[in-house]
Amino acid sequence: MGCTQTVAGTATWPGARIAQSLLTADELPEGTKYDRVVADLGPMTVNSQSQQVVVGGMPSNPQGCADGLSPRLANAGKAGPENTARYIARFNGANIIVSLLRDTIDLTNVKDVATRCAQYEVFFDTNSPGTPMTTEPVQGGPVGVLTYKQTMIMPKGTTSRYMAFANVRGVAMVATSFDLRDPSVKATATMPQTFLDIVGKQVDKIERT
Repeated sequence: MGCTQTVAGTATWPGARIAQSLLTADELPEGTKYDRVVADLGPMTVNSQSQQVVVGGMPSNPQGCADGLSPRLANAGKAGPENTARYIARFNGANIIVSLLRDTIDLTNVKDVATRCAQYEVFFDTNSPGTPMTTEPVQGGPVGVLTYKQTMIMPKGTTSRYMAFANVRGVAMVATSFDLRDPSVKATATMPQTFLDIVGKQVDKIERT
């Protein structure tokens, strides 16, 4: 007779929980354009628009501030759909990218980087003058979620993005938004409230899944 032992239960794909925890199109405001994205650590193309999730390698003063938080937007977890699940919610006013990771984020390190890089400069090349940037906490988000606003101050105006980081029941959530003006999208973003609303709904669904 053999020594094979049968284990009761149902086999579960490792990425099942994070996939099931993602918000779906019908859970977002009416008129939002929604795209599920196959997990990848490089640039991703959605509706023929290239979205560079990670911004890194740009010189800064203090050193490391240009990409201090950016790698955590996509690279905090391992590659592959079993480890990372992601979607983009497109509004007239913002592209919001949310990733769930079968991993955890060092939130203490995120806080330290945000504090150290509260004010810094980035350099587009070695001959260019520094471009001022700021990192500031955003209030009003879900309890336990670190939310920040980064602003680039250009001669002709400013541009901002919002970022959120959390560990929820063993799942890491990272979210970011980029400015997007697209009148063809019916849903309109009012920032930062739209971003905070999406983050809040996402955290709630992870807790319930």
